[in-house]
Amino acid sequence: MPGGLGAIGFVAFGGVKLAGYTGAGAVLNRYLQPLPERPSILKVGATRTGIGLVAGVSYGLATALVANFVDEKLGLVLFFALLIPLRLVEWLILLRLFFWDAVSRKIPWKWMALGTGWSFVLDAIAIGCAFVVPGGIWIC
Repeated sequence: MPGGLGAIGFVAFGGVKLAGYTGAGAVLNRYLQPLPERPSILKVGATRTGIGLVAGVSYGLATALVANFVDEKLGLVLFFALLIPLRLVEWLILLRLFFWDAVSRKIPWKWMALGTGWSFVLDAIAIGCAFVVPGGIWIC
């Protein structure tokens, strides 16, 4: 029973994230931005996906280095312990980029927390698609 993740799997992962974050952009537009000034939901989704890719790859490499040079278990614990604050910051960046007027007076904890939760939901879907879509996992 072979398994693997190829280029198609990475495209599937990114596609799920892009679609999910574009949907989040529609929700944010509805609740945070007045009608004439709403950003493109595709631009919001692509930006959030890009932030996630840059932060995710950097973060993954940093925790992998800790795991390789210090302790594998410590690296895994650090990865999961710091993933929530990282995601909160990613959402704060997105909110400040596109919805400044709505979030400039205070830290938008509610929207950051909802976005972080949504990122984890999308992870579950995207990881599944990354392995299933390209046929990388055979289920007997």
